[in-house]
Amino acid sequence: MDQPGRAGWKLDSLSLGVNAETRLDKSPGVGDYVEVRGRLGSGGAVIAERIRPR
Repeated sequence: MDQPGRAGWKLDSLSLGVNAETRLDKSPGVGDYVEVRGRLGSGGAVIAERIRPR
């Protein structure tokens, strides 16, 4: 996982929308293997609802 900024997270080459409603469990960090739960937003953007280390 790459974390250039809270609004611009990346999982491999997939951009994730992260906002104040996104639940971050156990402080996931850069390089961690993570599980992401989310939904497709308008225009095909992935909006992360939950991110946690695996």
